[in-house]
Amino acid sequence: MAFSKEFKVGLLVTIIIFIIYIGANFLKGRDIFSTSNIYYTAYQNVKGLNKGNSITLNGLNVGRVQNIEILAKEPHRIQVTLAVDKKSN
Repeated sequence: MAFSKEFKVGLLVTIIIFIIYIGANFLKGRDIFSTSNIYYTAYQNVKGLNKGNSITLNGLNVGRVQNIEILAKEPHRIQVTLAVDKKSN
């Protein structure tokens, strides 16, 4: 079975877009293939904590910091979103 040039180009473009999507999420610190539990915590000081930092428990990597934002109702508190792998629970 012979495929047309348009089909081959369309398939190649689709594969490239998928690879770019995975690469961009990897650089942001997200893993699209893993399932994880999302936890929200509030802190007064998150000095040195960055989005994408790994979460370790007893030296084992169990997740990543997904988001950091200031709470609207409590401006002195900072909400941190943690994505913890389900297999580490």
